[in-house]
Amino acid sequence: VNIFKGAPQIKWPLEAEDNYLRRVRAEFNQQIESRLVSTDGSARRRAGDLYIEPVLSARESRVQAEITTTGTWNELVTAETFRGLLIGDPHDGKSLFLMKIAHDLALRALEAESEENRELPVYMSVSRFPSADAANAELLLAIAAYTSGQSFESFQSTWLEGNRRITLLIDDVDLLPADEQDAFVNAVGLLSGSLGDRHSLVIACRSGVGQDSLKNKLARALRSDSQDTEWVILPLTPDRVMALLDRYGAAEWLRKLVAEDKGLGVLVNRPGTLSALVRATEGLSAIKAPQNMAQLYQLFIDGHLFKRNENQVFDYRRAKQPLLSYLAFRLLETRQNSLEIDDVLYRDIVHRL
Repeated sequence: VNIFKGAPQIKWPLEAEDNYLRRVRAEFNQQIESRLVSTDGSARRRAGDLYIEPVLSARESRVQAEITTTGTWNELVTAETFRGLLIGDPHDGKSLFLMKIAHDLALRALEAESEENRELPVYMSVSRFPSADAANAELLLAIAAYTSGQSFESFQSTWLEGNRRITLLIDDVDLLPADEQDAFVNAVGLLSGSLGDRHSLVIACRSGVGQDSLKNKLARALRSDSQDTEWVILPLTPDRVMALLDRYGAAEWLRKLVAEDKGLGVLVNRPGTLSALVRATEGLSAIKAPQNMAQLYQLFIDGHLFKRNENQVFDYRRAKQPLLSYLAFRLLETRQNSLEIDDVLYRDIVHRL
Protein backbone atom coordinates (compact mmCIF):
# COMPACT_ATOMS: atom_id res chain seq x y z
CA VAL A 1 0.00 0.00 0.00
CA ASN A 2 2.81 2.41 0.83
CA ILE A 3 4.37 1.80 -2.60
CA PHE A 4 1.08 2.67 -4.27
CA LYS A 5 0.68 5.79 -2.12
CA GLY A 6 3.99 7.08 -3.46
CA ALA A 7 2.73 6.96 -7.05
CA PRO A 8 1.72 10.26 -8.67
CA GLN A 9 -1.97 11.02 -9.05
CA ILE A 10 -2.34 10.78 -12.80
CA LYS A 11 -5.75 10.54 -14.39
CA TRP A 12 -6.15 7.20 -16.13
CA PRO A 13 -6.20 7.85 -19.89
CA LEU A 14 -9.36 6.64 -21.59
CA GLU A 15 -7.27 4.69 -24.11
CA ALA A 16 -5.52 2.80 -21.29
CA GLU A 17 -8.89 1.95 -19.75
CA ASP A 18 -10.16 0.68 -23.09
CA ASN A 19 -7.12 -1.60 -23.36
CA TYR A 20 -7.75 -2.91 -19.85
CA LEU A 21 -11.41 -3.62 -20.60
CA ARG A 22 -10.47 -5.44 -23.82
CA ARG A 23 -7.96 -7.51 -21.86
CA VAL A 24 -10.68 -8.48 -19.35
CA ARG A 25 -12.80 -9.76 -22.24
CA ALA A 26 -9.83 -11.53 -23.87
CA GLU A 27 -8.97 -13.41 -20.67
CA PHE A 28 -12.45 -14.91 -20.53
CA ASN A 29 -12.30 -15.85 -24.21
CA GLN A 30 -8.95 -17.58 -23.70
CA GLN A 31 -10.31 -19.58 -20.76
CA ILE A 32 -13.22 -20.78 -22.89
CA GLU A 33 -11.00 -21.74 -25.83
CA SER A 34 -8.72 -23.73 -23.52
CA ARG A 35 -11.63 -26.10 -22.89
CA LEU A 36 -12.07 -26.96 -26.56
CA VAL A 37 -10.64 -30.11 -28.11
CA SER A 38 -10.65 -28.81 -31.68
CA THR A 39 -9.22 -25.40 -32.52
CA ASP A 40 -9.69 -25.48 -36.29
CA GLY A 41 -11.76 -22.89 -38.05
CA SER A 42 -14.95 -24.93 -38.00
CA ALA A 43 -14.89 -25.21 -34.21
CA ARG A 44 -14.11 -21.59 -33.48
CA ARG A 45 -17.11 -19.65 -32.28
CA ARG A 46 -17.53 -16.62 -30.11
CA ALA A 47 -16.86 -17.36 -26.44
CA GLY A 48 -20.36 -16.17 -25.60
CA ASP A 49 -21.77 -18.90 -27.85
CA LEU A 50 -19.62 -21.59 -26.19
CA TYR A 51 -20.31 -20.69 -22.56
CA ILE A 52 -23.40 -21.90 -20.73
CA GLU A 53 -24.18 -19.89 -17.62
CA PRO A 54 -24.73 -21.94 -14.47
CA VAL A 55 -28.07 -22.16 -12.73
CA LEU A 56 -27.86 -20.53 -9.31
CA SER A 57 -29.78 -20.84 -6.09
CA ALA A 58 -29.88 -17.38 -4.52
CA ARG A 59 -30.47 -16.97 -0.80
CA GLU A 60 -31.04 -13.34 0.06
CA SER A 61 -30.80 -12.31 3.72
CA ARG A 62 -32.89 -9.39 4.85
CA VAL A 63 -34.03 -8.16 8.23
CA GLN A 64 -35.71 -11.15 9.92
CA ALA A 65 -36.26 -12.90 6.59
CA GLU A 66 -34.58 -15.09 3.99
CA ILE A 67 -35.72 -15.42 0.39
CA THR A 68 -34.49 -18.29 -1.83
CA THR A 69 -34.91 -18.25 -5.62
CA THR A 70 -33.40 -20.15 -8.55
CA GLY A 71 -32.29 -18.92 -11.96
CA THR A 72 -29.40 -17.56 -14.02
CA TRP A 73 -27.35 -14.54 -12.99
CA ASN A 74 -29.27 -12.11 -15.21
CA GLU A 75 -32.58 -13.45 -13.91
CA LEU A 76 -31.57 -13.13 -10.26
CA VAL A 77 -29.49 -9.94 -10.28
CA THR A 78 -31.60 -7.09 -11.58
CA ALA A 79 -30.39 -4.25 -9.34
CA GLU A 80 -27.59 -1.93 -10.47
CA THR A 81 -25.43 -2.92 -7.48
CA PHE A 82 -25.06 -6.24 -5.69
CA ARG A 83 -23.07 -7.79 -2.87
CA GLY A 84 -22.58 -11.36 -1.72
CA LEU A 85 -20.81 -14.70 -1.96
CA LEU A 86 -20.60 -17.01 -4.97
CA ILE A 87 -20.58 -20.51 -3.46
CA GLY A 88 -19.42 -23.61 -5.29
CA ASP A 89 -17.50 -26.84 -4.92
CA PRO A 90 -14.24 -27.58 -6.78
CA HIS A 91 -14.78 -27.78 -10.58
CA ASP A 92 -18.08 -25.86 -10.36
CA GLY A 93 -16.63 -23.07 -12.49
CA LYS A 94 -16.53 -20.26 -9.92
CA SER A 95 -13.48 -18.56 -11.45
CA LEU A 96 -14.81 -18.80 -14.99
CA PHE A 97 -18.18 -17.42 -13.91
CA LEU A 98 -16.56 -14.41 -12.21
CA MET A 99 -14.60 -13.84 -15.44
CA LYS A 100 -17.88 -14.02 -17.38
CA ILE A 101 -19.42 -11.34 -15.17
CA ALA A 102 -16.32 -9.17 -15.68
CA HIS A 103 -16.45 -9.87 -19.44
CA ASP A 104 -20.07 -8.70 -19.72
CA LEU A 105 -19.49 -5.59 -17.60
CA ALA A 106 -16.40 -4.72 -19.66
CA LEU A 107 -18.42 -5.01 -22.88
CA ARG A 108 -21.10 -2.75 -21.44
CA ALA A 109 -18.46 -0.22 -20.37
CA LEU A 110 -16.89 -0.17 -23.83
CA GLU A 111 -20.30 0.53 -25.33
CA ALA A 112 -21.21 3.25 -22.82
CA GLU A 113 -21.87 6.67 -24.32
CA SER A 114 -20.11 8.65 -21.58
CA GLU A 115 -17.19 8.05 -19.24
CA GLU A 116 -19.37 8.70 -16.17
CA ASN A 117 -21.65 5.79 -17.13
CA ARG A 118 -18.74 3.35 -17.40
CA GLU A 119 -18.77 0.67 -14.75
CA LEU A 120 -15.29 -0.67 -13.96
CA PRO A 121 -15.14 -4.46 -13.40
CA VAL A 122 -12.08 -5.81 -11.56
CA TYR A 123 -11.55 -9.57 -11.45
CA MET A 124 -8.81 -10.09 -8.84
CA SER A 125 -7.08 -13.07 -7.26
CA VAL A 126 -6.50 -12.81 -3.50
CA SER A 127 -4.71 -16.00 -2.46
CA ARG A 128 -2.49 -14.14 0.03
CA PHE A 129 -3.33 -11.33 2.42
CA PRO A 130 -0.22 -10.61 4.51
CA SER A 131 -1.65 -7.61 6.31
CA ALA A 132 -0.04 -6.43 9.54
CA ASP A 133 -3.21 -4.47 10.26
CA ALA A 134 -6.15 -6.78 10.93
CA ALA A 135 -8.52 -4.07 9.65
CA ASN A 136 -6.69 -3.12 6.48
CA ALA A 137 -9.23 -2.58 3.72
CA GLU A 138 -6.71 -0.45 1.83
CA LEU A 139 -4.79 -3.58 0.83
CA LEU A 140 -7.84 -4.88 -1.06
CA LEU A 141 -8.18 -1.58 -2.89
CA ALA A 142 -4.44 -1.65 -3.66
CA ILE A 143 -4.75 -5.13 -5.20
CA ALA A 144 -7.72 -3.91 -7.26
CA ALA A 145 -5.78 -0.83 -8.40
CA TYR A 146 -2.77 -2.92 -9.39
CA THR A 147 -4.96 -5.43 -11.24
CA SER A 148 -6.66 -2.72 -13.28
CA GLY A 149 -3.45 -0.77 -13.92
CA GLN A 150 -4.37 2.36 -11.96
CA SER A 151 -2.55 4.26 -9.23
CA PHE A 152 -3.72 3.42 -5.73
CA GLU A 153 -4.69 6.98 -4.84
CA SER A 154 -6.70 7.44 -8.02
CA PHE A 155 -8.55 4.16 -7.48
CA GLN A 156 -9.18 4.86 -3.80
CA SER A 157 -10.49 8.33 -4.63
CA THR A 158 -12.91 6.90 -7.18
CA TRP A 159 -14.07 4.28 -4.68
CA LEU A 160 -14.65 6.72 -1.80
CA GLU A 161 -16.21 9.51 -3.85
CA GLY A 162 -18.44 7.09 -5.76
CA ASN A 163 -18.38 9.16 -8.95
CA ARG A 164 -18.48 5.95 -11.00
CA ARG A 165 -19.45 2.35 -10.33
CA ILE A 166 -16.80 -0.27 -9.50
CA THR A 167 -17.46 -4.00 -9.29
CA LEU A 168 -14.90 -6.10 -7.40
CA LEU A 169 -14.93 -9.82 -8.23
CA ILE A 170 -12.61 -11.57 -5.77
CA ASP A 171 -11.35 -15.10 -6.44
CA ASP A 172 -9.00 -17.71 -4.90
CA VAL A 173 -9.74 -16.80 -1.27
CA ASP A 174 -9.92 -20.51 -0.39
CA LEU A 175 -6.14 -20.59 -0.91
CA LEU A 176 -5.54 -18.04 1.85
CA PRO A 177 -3.30 -19.41 4.62
CA ALA A 178 -5.18 -19.93 7.88
CA ASP A 179 -3.25 -17.17 9.67
CA GLU A 180 -4.25 -14.60 7.02
CA GLN A 181 -7.96 -15.37 6.77
CA ASP A 182 -9.13 -13.24 9.72
CA ALA A 183 -7.33 -10.15 8.39
CA PHE A 184 -8.97 -10.68 5.02
CA VAL A 185 -12.43 -11.17 6.56
CA ASN A 186 -12.05 -7.98 8.60
CA ALA A 187 -10.95 -6.08 5.51
CA VAL A 188 -14.01 -7.38 3.62
CA GLY A 189 -16.25 -6.16 6.44
CA LEU A 190 -14.78 -2.66 6.26
CA LEU A 191 -14.91 -2.62 2.47
CA SER A 192 -18.53 -3.77 2.53
CA GLY A 193 -19.37 -0.81 4.73
CA SER A 194 -17.98 1.58 2.10
CA LEU A 195 -19.89 0.11 -0.85
CA GLY A 196 -22.78 2.53 -0.52
CA ASP A 197 -25.24 2.44 -3.39
CA ARG A 198 -22.57 2.79 -6.08
CA HIS A 199 -20.25 -0.23 -5.88
CA SER A 200 -20.64 -4.01 -6.01
CA LEU A 201 -18.71 -6.87 -4.43
CA VAL A 202 -18.76 -10.62 -5.13
CA ILE A 203 -16.41 -13.10 -3.43
CA ALA A 204 -16.13 -16.67 -4.70
CA CYS A 205 -15.48 -19.40 -2.14
CA ARG A 206 -16.30 -23.00 -1.36
CA SER A 207 -19.16 -24.07 0.86
CA GLY A 208 -18.19 -24.41 4.50
CA VAL A 209 -19.46 -26.25 7.55
CA GLY A 210 -19.31 -24.73 11.01
CA GLN A 211 -19.17 -21.19 12.31
CA ASP A 212 -15.39 -20.99 11.85
CA SER A 213 -15.37 -21.85 8.14
CA LEU A 214 -14.11 -19.11 5.84
CA LYS A 215 -17.42 -19.03 3.99
CA ASN A 216 -19.43 -18.39 7.18
CA LYS A 217 -16.95 -15.78 8.41
CA LEU A 218 -17.29 -13.91 5.12
CA ALA A 219 -21.08 -14.22 5.25
CA ARG A 220 -21.12 -12.60 8.69
CA ALA A 221 -18.79 -9.82 7.53
CA LEU A 222 -21.02 -9.01 4.55
CA ARG A 223 -24.20 -9.31 6.61
CA SER A 224 -23.09 -6.57 9.00
CA ASP A 225 -25.04 -4.12 6.85
CA SER A 226 -28.65 -4.31 5.64
CA GLN A 227 -28.66 -7.35 3.35
CA ASP A 228 -26.50 -9.72 1.34
CA THR A 229 -26.95 -12.62 -1.07
CA GLU A 230 -25.38 -16.06 -1.43
CA TRP A 231 -25.42 -17.43 -4.97
CA VAL A 232 -24.87 -21.21 -4.94
CA ILE A 233 -23.82 -22.86 -8.23
CA LEU A 234 -26.04 -25.86 -8.86
CA PRO A 235 -24.84 -29.07 -10.61
CA LEU A 236 -25.35 -29.30 -14.35
CA THR A 237 -28.62 -30.86 -15.45
CA PRO A 238 -28.37 -33.74 -17.99
CA ASP A 239 -29.46 -31.40 -20.79
CA ARG A 240 -26.72 -28.91 -19.90
CA VAL A 241 -24.13 -31.70 -19.68
CA MET A 242 -24.94 -32.78 -23.23
CA ALA A 243 -24.98 -29.19 -24.49
CA LEU A 244 -21.52 -28.55 -23.04
CA LEU A 245 -20.15 -31.80 -24.47
CA ASP A 246 -21.24 -30.61 -27.89
CA ARG A 247 -19.73 -27.16 -27.43
CA TYR A 248 -16.44 -28.56 -26.09
CA GLY A 249 -16.10 -30.69 -29.23
CA ALA A 250 -16.55 -34.11 -27.58
CA ALA A 251 -16.48 -37.17 -29.82
CA GLU A 252 -19.78 -38.82 -30.66
CA TRP A 253 -18.92 -42.02 -28.75
CA LEU A 254 -18.20 -39.97 -25.60
CA ARG A 255 -21.47 -38.06 -25.84
CA LYS A 256 -23.31 -41.37 -26.20
CA LEU A 257 -21.45 -42.89 -23.23
CA VAL A 258 -22.29 -39.97 -20.93
CA ALA A 259 -25.92 -39.96 -22.08
CA GLU A 260 -26.39 -43.69 -21.45
CA ASP A 261 -24.32 -44.12 -18.26
CA LYS A 262 -26.22 -42.23 -15.55
CA GLY A 263 -23.46 -42.80 -12.99
CA LEU A 264 -20.89 -41.15 -15.24
CA GLY A 265 -23.34 -38.32 -15.92
CA VAL A 266 -23.46 -37.59 -12.19
CA LEU A 267 -19.66 -37.74 -11.85
CA VAL A 268 -19.17 -35.10 -14.57
CA ASN A 269 -22.04 -32.76 -13.73
CA ARG A 270 -19.54 -29.98 -12.95
CA PRO A 271 -18.10 -27.89 -15.81
CA GLY A 272 -14.51 -28.48 -14.69
CA THR A 273 -14.75 -32.27 -14.59
CA LEU A 274 -16.71 -32.32 -17.84
CA SER A 275 -14.11 -30.30 -19.79
CA ALA A 276 -11.30 -32.40 -18.26
CA LEU A 277 -13.08 -35.58 -19.41
CA VAL A 278 -13.27 -34.27 -22.98
CA ARG A 279 -9.57 -33.35 -23.07
CA ALA A 280 -8.44 -36.59 -21.38
CA THR A 281 -10.27 -38.76 -23.93
CA GLU A 282 -9.17 -36.83 -27.01
CA GLY A 283 -8.02 -39.22 -29.72
CA LEU A 284 -9.53 -42.29 -28.05
CA SER A 285 -12.32 -44.37 -29.55
CA ALA A 286 -13.70 -45.84 -26.31
CA ILE A 287 -13.11 -46.01 -22.54
CA LYS A 288 -14.50 -48.00 -19.68
CA ALA A 289 -16.82 -45.62 -17.85
CA PRO A 290 -15.37 -44.55 -14.46
CA GLN A 291 -17.53 -45.72 -11.58
CA ASN A 292 -16.33 -43.27 -8.95
CA MET A 293 -14.32 -40.06 -8.53
CA ALA A 294 -11.07 -41.95 -7.90
CA GLN A 295 -11.32 -43.70 -11.28
CA LEU A 296 -12.27 -40.40 -12.94
CA TYR A 297 -9.19 -38.67 -11.49
CA GLN A 298 -7.05 -41.60 -12.68
CA LEU A 299 -8.45 -41.12 -16.18
CA PHE A 300 -7.56 -37.42 -16.04
CA ILE A 301 -3.97 -38.24 -15.06
CA ASP A 302 -3.60 -40.84 -17.82
CA GLY A 303 -5.12 -38.57 -20.42
CA HIS A 304 -3.36 -35.32 -19.52
CA LEU A 305 0.11 -36.50 -18.62
CA PHE A 306 0.83 -39.90 -20.16
CA LYS A 307 -0.10 -39.70 -23.82
CA ARG A 308 2.94 -41.44 -25.32
CA ASN A 309 4.19 -41.56 -28.87
CA GLU A 310 6.06 -44.34 -30.63
CA ASN A 311 9.47 -42.67 -30.24
CA GLN A 312 9.18 -42.25 -26.49
CA VAL A 313 11.76 -44.51 -24.79
CA PHE A 314 11.31 -43.84 -21.07
CA ASP A 315 8.00 -44.88 -19.58
CA TYR A 316 6.96 -42.14 -17.19
CA ARG A 317 4.46 -44.51 -15.60
CA ARG A 318 7.37 -46.07 -13.69
CA ALA A 319 7.81 -43.04 -11.41
CA LYS A 320 5.50 -40.15 -12.07
CA GLN A 321 2.17 -41.89 -12.51
CA PRO A 322 2.10 -43.61 -9.08
CA LEU A 323 3.10 -40.36 -7.36
CA LEU A 324 0.57 -38.27 -9.24
CA SER A 325 -2.08 -40.88 -8.56
CA TYR A 326 -1.34 -40.50 -4.88
CA LEU A 327 -1.59 -36.70 -5.13
CA ALA A 328 -4.88 -37.07 -7.02
CA PHE A 329 -6.14 -39.24 -4.19
CA ARG A 330 -5.15 -36.54 -1.69
CA LEU A 331 -7.05 -33.96 -3.74
CA LEU A 332 -10.08 -36.23 -3.81
CA GLU A 333 -9.82 -37.00 -0.11
CA THR A 334 -9.72 -33.31 0.87
CA ARG A 335 -12.13 -32.14 -1.86
CA GLN A 336 -9.59 -29.53 -2.97
CA ASN A 337 -8.34 -28.56 -6.43
CA SER A 338 -4.91 -27.60 -5.12
CA LEU A 339 -2.54 -28.89 -2.44
CA GLU A 340 -0.43 -26.95 0.05
CA ILE A 341 2.93 -28.72 0.30
CA ASP A 342 3.56 -28.68 4.06
CA ASP A 343 6.33 -30.59 5.83
CA VAL A 344 4.24 -33.73 6.32
CA LEU A 345 3.20 -33.96 2.67
CA TYR A 346 6.74 -33.09 1.53
CA ARG A 347 8.25 -35.96 3.55
CA ASP A 348 5.56 -38.31 2.21
CA ILE A 349 6.40 -37.34 -1.39
CA VAL A 350 10.12 -37.86 -0.80
CA HIS A 351 9.42 -41.27 0.72
CA ARG A 352 7.32 -42.32 -2.27
CA LEU A 353 9.94 -41.12 -4.77
